[in-house]
Amino acid sequence: MVEQTYGPVDLSREPIFAGGFINFGYWRDIDLDRPVGEPERVRSQEDLYRHVLDSLAAAELPEHPRILDVGCGLGMGCAVALREYGPAAVTGMDIHPDQLERARDAQAGLLATDGERPRFVRRAAERMPMADGEFDALISVEAAQHFPDLEAFAAEAARVLRPGPRAGRRHGGALAGG
Repeated sequence: MVEQTYGPVDLSREPIFAGGFINFGYWRDIDLDRPVGEPERVRSQEDLYRHVLDSLAAAELPEHPRILDVGCGLGMGCAVALREYGPAAVTGMDIHPDQLERARDAQAGLLATDGERPRFVRRAAERMPMADGEFDALISVEAAQHFPDLEAFAAEAARVLRPGPRAGRRHGGALAGG
């Protein structure tokens, strides 16, 4: 199913997914009483990532956390995280090689200018090629419906996340522990 959905067809070229995001957005701050065009759709899609990243504010994270984005698609959420949240690094992981190629193309400028902070790796959510405790936070936006074994994903997520308490706050435009 993933091969057919995200293989030869680049869904990010469809008007509903304008802006390179392949999610259905977070519409809370968009006036739906007015006509909805491409700028509003793109903003809603970015806002969905912001909403997820803002939710990390309740986690006790280092000032510059290492974030894993599972099912990263074109890496648009990775770019939002790097631009707006100040993490030490963001790793985008996706199972589909075409998606990762598109992510590297879409994020070529970021990869060229932002050093080691962004990276993209290929692997299934149930078999992550990362070390135990390598990440401070893990996000996955509208991707879990494609994971055939959610228990294995949860076990891998627990393995790659740094152990410890997760209570804190967000300040200064960067994610930070409290």
